[in-house]
Amino acid sequence: MAAKVIDENEIILNGVYYRVSNPVRRFITSQFPGKITLGDYNLESNPITSTFVSSDHRGGIGIERMDQSKDLDRVWWSDGQLRHKDHFVLPKLAVASGSDPDTTLEQFLTFKGALYAAGGGFVHTYNTNNTWTTFEVATTLPMNNSTDAGVGMVNGIPTAVFSNNDGVYYSTTGSNWAANSTQSTPFIAFFKDQIYALDRNGQLRRSTDLSGSWTNDAILKLDDDVIVGLIIARNANQERVLYAVTQQGLYVHDDANTRFIETDFQIPKNSNNGIGTATWRGSIYYPSNMGLYKINVGRDATVITTVGLDRDDGVPQVYRGKITKVIPTLNELLLVVNAQEQDTTPLTTRIHNTAGSRSRQNVHIGGGLLGYSYIAAFDDRGYEIKHATGATSAGITGAFVGTDQDQYRLWVNYDDNAYYVNLSTDVINPSQIGNQTYASAAELETPYFDANVIGQDKVALALRVETENPTTSETVTVSYATNYTDSFTDLTAITSTGETEFKLPSSANPIGVEFRSIKFKVALARGSTNTNSPDMIKLALLFKKTLPVQFGFDIVLDLTNDHKGKTIRDMQTSVDSAVGNKTLMELTYRDDSGGTRNYYVTVLSAQALEETGLNEKARFRLTLSEAV
Repeated sequence: MAAKVIDENEIILNGVYYRVSNPVRRFITSQFPGKITLGDYNLESNPITSTFVSSDHRGGIGIERMDQSKDLDRVWWSDGQLRHKDHFVLPKLAVASGSDPDTTLEQFLTFKGALYAAGGGFVHTYNTNNTWTTFEVATTLPMNNSTDAGVGMVNGIPTAVFSNNDGVYYSTTGSNWAANSTQSTPFIAFFKDQIYALDRNGQLRRSTDLSGSWTNDAILKLDDDVIVGLIIARNANQERVLYAVTQQGLYVHDDANTRFIETDFQIPKNSNNGIGTATWRGSIYYPSNMGLYKINVGRDATVITTVGLDRDDGVPQVYRGKITKVIPTLNELLLVVNAQEQDTTPLTTRIHNTAGSRSRQNVHIGGGLLGYSYIAAFDDRGYEIKHATGATSAGITGAFVGTDQDQYRLWVNYDDNAYYVNLSTDVINPSQIGNQTYASAAELETPYFDANVIGQDKVALALRVETENPTTSETVTVSYATNYTDSFTDLTAITSTGETEFKLPSSANPIGVEFRSIKFKVALARGSTNTNSPDMIKLALLFKKTLPVQFGFDIVLDLTNDHKGKTIRDMQTSVDSAVGNKTLMELTYRDDSGGTRNYYVTVLSAQALEETGLNEKARFRLTLSEAV
């Protein structure tokens, strides 16, 4: 039962009643130590407030709850440009190409300065007037479900090739295409002035003349349908050789002995492993669902690291899927990520005309996967999103980076439409380029920030946002959410250049917003001029750290007379026991029902004025404090 005190000038501490000679002095002990400033003063020098600044996002997406000591350059998710410090701008504009062929394009290549794509049973080329031309090939081989494409030298002749399970379409001119359906050729590579093809049963073949037959080479004997690619990379002797990519790892081709050899990279078999494996900057990149293995084959050992989108905290649930292709570029490694939600739309196929010897098919994806799909770009530091589809897209069917019509572009096909995004051959500061075209909107969502103190309440006092180029049409809107709720509160849109301060929760009521953790969302939007983009330079939160209120007590015990059955000597012994007590002790000097003003304290300091000789009288000054 909680202790009570009824009499004036009395307390009870650790179950013992004492008389006090002075009123009890109560004060707050839960205070932070003062800040120490070295060098020039800045915002952090303020003795009351602290700051959190978000201005460098080059670490990329993938952190949901930050560690302030290492994650200040990370975001949780963004579909805007993150590659430059003190800049957050809209993504580059994706331009829809001509309406024809209006089909599912699966593989792309550039040959003799032009773009070609395979899909809907045919090969198509993109024209300078933003239209497509379809090549009609007099053969029964349909170019459906194209699995690979490339350009290389075959017997000294530059050759463009599209391949699938039934054979290849090839051209040495770009204007005339032929087919070879003598063998299954789902995966191809150009090597030693020949074209190599690997079928799903593990048979490797080679040819120096695609109008003739294939020559059998090595065979890789594995389970059915585990082979998913054929690439060229360096072996342990640092020579460029062929690798068979499978759902359970990599196998290197031994040309001298016409065989495949198991490599150090072997993993448990999974149907999503290895699809779209590619090389970039001397390393092999092998995807597995949302993961990506970086494989460096050395003379002494194979070094394998993980660099995929599943690192750290991954990505928001609506953006989870699987990597279906890896695309090397000049500045970044692109990953095609496809959606994972099930579509209820039935599969449909339409025939829209007949030409040559076959019906020309317009194939629509349905009865499959729906949701956000996107192109993620990795630059050895972090990921940004180059382009994303809508929430109800059936998924990206093809993607490619190359130069056509003297333009370096990313091409991406989804929902029966092909889009291109103009890329830069170098990394350009967005404030130093005037002819860039931008998408209409983008968002950046920071990780949750808790000042590296879990469970401690803080108070957000103000938000300062520095921007460039916003107008009434090009706007920057900031919102915030607290305590892992993801329920955002919008602030007024910013429409002018400079630093804008928002008092929280509002300028009319600037009392602050309590939080244990807080995150921010920055939404960019532009008007009708696609060369305009607002630019967020920095976002700074001013907040106050708080501690739970803990009271201290300054008490002078009067031990000059016996009290409530205790002699002076008894009370001195009890005081000494309290001073040495390691656990908390109950203190009160009130008569409250329920013990609402009973405190559990520890002794911070003790001083005594004691008589001498046989005179045991004394006065003790105790400083006590709550601990929690």
